[in-house]
Amino acid sequence: MSESLQPTKFEVVREDTVWVATHTETGIASHGDDPTEAVAMATEAVELVEEDPEPASAAEQEEIRRELGIEVSEDERGIESPSGMP
Repeated sequence: MSESLQPTKFEVVREDTVWVATHTETGIASHGDDPTEAVAMATEAVELVEEDPEPASAAEQEEIRRELGIEVSEDERGIESPSGMP
């Protein structure tokens, strides 16, 4: 576990029937059945965001859709958000 993901970098609270762990530096949160699981899930979420913070390009998205057999008409594509996510 990297230094930035030490358990002390998480705020863990119980909400109803689940535990929620929030990474204090990024605000990324996840939940689990117990505090340990909540921290593990939040740690994984933070690592995934840090691993590839850039969204796929339009060409990469098109290739993924083609590989999965997903057809999207131009009318269904919608408006691009400022972050580049469709």
